[in-house]
Amino acid sequence: MGVVTGITRRLEVPGEDGAHITIRMLSWLTLDRARKAKLADLTDQMRALSGIELPKSDATVATDPFASYDRLTLLKAGITEWSYGTDVAPEELDDRTAEWAAREILDLSVPTDASTRPTSLRSTGTSEATGS
Repeated sequence: MGVVTGITRRLEVPGEDGAHITIRMLSWLTLDRARKAKLADLTDQMRALSGIELPKSDATVATDPFASYDRLTLLKAGITEWSYGTDVAPEELDDRTAEWAAREILDLSVPTDASTRPTSLRSTGTSEATGS
């Protein structure tokens, strides 16, 4: 089935005993919004650096699809619950945790060959996705 509603994964936060987050699979529309937000950010950066020749980013995107998505958009849309408390916002996460969580959300939403291997072979310690 192609409906993403109710597909979630609970993850233990690396390096933080007892801390966890629950993420959800994102729809095509939310992923598109994250791509557009990243593109807008890159466009703003290019305007600020006008006149400076920038390397082509196609190689980065080809080797790391995460580079095409806005991290904050992924975090805001993808985190459904966490053990940090209700008053914590994605903007308050440290860089390492924010990137890890955003990558996990993207991995759940757009699986790659590496992410479709059995859980026991993955180093993230994630649990299996559940559906409603």
